[in-house]
Amino acid sequence: MKDGISLNIMVTFEEIHANDRFTPEKIKINLQNINYKNFYCIYFVIDTKISSNLTENQKEDCIKIIEKLSKELKCYSKKVEHHVIDYTHVENYDQYLKDIFAETNVLADRKKYYKNSLIYVISTRLCKTKYLFHLDGNRGIWASGNDACFTQTSMNLLEADTNIVGVCVPRKKMQKRLEEYNDVCDLFLSHFQHATYHLSLQAYIVDITRFEPVVFGHMKNNKHDFGKHIEFMVDSCFKNEFVPVFLKEEYSNILKES
Repeated sequence: MKDGISLNIMVTFEEIHANDRFTPEKIKINLQNINYKNFYCIYFVIDTKISSNLTENQKEDCIKIIEKLSKELKCYSKKVEHHVIDYTHVENYDQYLKDIFAETNVLADRKKYYKNSLIYVISTRLCKTKYLFHLDGNRGIWASGNDACFTQTSMNLLEADTNIVGVCVPRKKMQKRLEEYNDVCDLFLSHFQHATYHLSLQAYIVDITRFEPVVFGHMKNNKHDFGKHIEFMVDSCFKNEFVPVFLKEEYSNILKES
């Protein structure tokens, strides 16, 4: 595993094709607002919805959009790539999934799992660096007006406090269900049953070396949760020893779309 941080942008063919909640311009604005130009790699993971009716030609057009966008993001990372989840060759993903789900060709039977839980696992395991910045491609990232860099501050927090598994991009005016963790960040109480603390799966930075054993270890040992909301599975990992935190607004140059 390499030092540094990679940026993962997860999106579906349907979102690219619709050109609504996901647009190339939106991604460029997001990166401009994040304002971090030292990503080891930026990688798109492109999925297909189960109910998709897109043709192969339409999907090819979507890939061309991502390829063009990738060239425009080279100022943030020298390495920009994309991965397409191929449901005609699901065996390609055994290496990422089999130790958790204990069966082969998991993707071939993906209806058993919450809609995108498998893709979160694959996206995480494609990361080659210690730190991962994950961003749902359909979410907006706004500039907060503060100078503190969310990306660097988050990595500093993760380096300094080994109890923190991940740091979430704050949402504007987060007031309910908050517990103070320290002067820089807060805990956010989950609204999912049997969970304590919440990790926003829309925009966060994690230390892979902590996230994988805590979250994937929990998933492996709680197979009855596979059909539940992905955030239920993730949140139920976090009690007191390993926690996700939300950076306070004043220590972040970005805010996420609610």
